[in-house]
Amino acid sequence: MSSGQAEGRKQHNEGKKITAEFFRYDNGTKPVRDWLLGELSGEERKLVGGDIATVEFEWPVGPPLVKKVGEFWEVRTILERGWARVLFIVEDGRMILVHGVIKKSKKISRDDMGVARERLRLLRS
Repeated sequence: MSSGQAEGRKQHNEGKKITAEFFRYDNGTKPVRDWLLGELSGEERKLVGGDIATVEFEWPVGPPLVKKVGEFWEVRTILERGWARVLFIVEDGRMILVHGVIKKSKKISRDDMGVARERLRLLRS
């Protein structure tokens, strides 16, 4: 399996306390970006993106928007069809987005935590 990296936009960072970056596999795939574009409607992307931007500009942020989940932080956005969850870590002034999922329940699954942990392992290898 390939290792991972973080990649974000270098523009529009003025005033941000941390800068969101997507986890990226060596082959260039950005799974959280792909999830945002493929699984969410335009309106849902605006809501999730707005919440991520809030975290960037107002870090540290607590509940209900951000919650600590194991070794990750989680941005929680309420959508009509459930909760959008974006798991991230904070490292060197960066908010590295490692996994995104929509859940009906308030708890994230072991499988989703496993995906996030594997991406974190690749990021740090």
